Amino acid sequence: MIMKQKKMSIIHKKTNWDLFRNTLEENIILSTRLRTIADIKTAVKKITDDIVSAAKIATSVAINGNYELTYPLEIRKLVQHKRRARRTWHSTRNPMDKTEWNRVSKILHDKIKEMKNETFKSYLSGLSATDNTDYSLWKATRLMKRSRVQIPSFRKEDSTWARSEQEKAEMYARQLEHIFMPNTIDSELDIFQCQPLNATREKIKHFSPLEIAKEINNNLHPKKSPGYDEISPKILKELLKKAIIHPTHIYNAILRTEYIPEQWKRAQFIYCCGVFLDVAQAFDKVWHKGPLIKLREQLPHTWYALLESYLTDCQFRVIHEEAITEWKDVSAGVPQGSVLGPILYLLYTADIPNDENITLAMFADDTAILSIRNSQLTATDNIQSKSNIDVIQRGQNIALRTITAAYRFERNNAIHRDMMLPTIADEIQRFARKHEMRLDHHINPLAIQLLDNSKDIRRLKRLKPYDFRF
Repeated sequence: MIMKQKKMSIIHKKTNWDLFRNTLEENIILSTRLRTIADIKTAVKKITDDIVSAAKIATSVAINGNYELTYPLEIRKLVQHKRRARRTWHSTRNPMDKTEWNRVSKILHDKIKEMKNETFKSYLSGLSATDNTDYSLWKATRLMKRSRVQIPSFRKEDSTWARSEQEKAEMYARQLEHIFMPNTIDSELDIFQCQPLNATREKIKHFSPLEIAKEINNNLHPKKSPGYDEISPKILKELLKKAIIHPTHIYNAILRTEYIPEQWKRAQFIYCCGVFLDVAQAFDKVWHKGPLIKLREQLPHTWYALLESYLTDCQFRVIHEEAITEWKDVSAGVPQGSVLGPILYLLYTADIPNDENITLAMFADDTAILSIRNSQLTATDNIQSKSNIDVIQRGQNIALRTITAAYRFERNNAIHRDMMLPTIADEIQRFARKHEMRLDHHINPLAIQLLDNSKDIRRLKRLKPYDFRF
């Protein structure tokens, strides 16, 4: 039987935290030079390696559950035999070859079934509901009840299929790399951004070890997933005084040099199946120069240089099963999941055009356009006049005039009439009437009540079909 070791976490429930803290305290050297960017990079790498090494030393390797089963050599040879038999039959179409293929397939099926039964019996015999095996029986029950999603193969750009784990991870990484690219914009802001910063900078107040300790204890959730460096919030919460002081020195050196190390600007994506809805990839397409120009005008240049280092030279990689891609650059977007991400996006979109008749409510990439008036029709007209209906109608008019080669004096209404095409407003009204007719014959009495317009005083979100009439 061939066994393959699974990827393990550097900590688990039986981690000896006393041993972890003592090992880390012995390895940390507080008298570390932190004057240059190179010194900061070296210090960050060393503290990361020290924490990971101490966690691995304090974590005993579990005996059960660390290996997953792969097919033995006998079955893999039968698989190769079956494939050869199939290729032979496809080329010759001889009935004898097909019989051989079916025979080998039957033997292979029986061998796999027999191996799985034996393996499952051996697995069940080692389970128990006691603390000695870390309650393996209940964990196995929970794992068996969990539904498993198989990630199918998908087509690559060259029309070939991505079947292996590495091919899927690489394709997903290329897609993300394309997403994290800024839109092509020719702007005069490039000249403004290249202007030198003030030589005299305002000093930023340094952190104290007590502030760092409070931040870790109060604002870090212990069950959050670790990053690519494998350091989880649970590990950070177990740090002692000496292990808090040294990162504090590094943070203050970052403030002094206005440089955030590249090791802390890397992210990894775990590939999974799912459907996500996003508004034009709002966070991922933020143009870096836009918020940086606004930050330069509003903040002291010390803070600007620090945030510029925070946004630039970011990298990511993709993990799928055991496959890991190379590091790829992030040229646009703000870090998602961070405290500064929504704030930087709000700063980027803060000067969006507004109107005195409407109220624009924004948070991150969510936007609401509101109009509050005594008359419902007036409020609706205010919103409709600022909607995309007119923009879509103009696009339709241009397309129709191009198709028909219409003269300048030709009216758009006449073109629509001659081609027997409805306008955008007519289409919306037709759909609203159709929806109203469906509600009139609906089996649910609550749906029929939506047609009642006797009580117009209601919350704005409680729209009814006649609200869509023009």
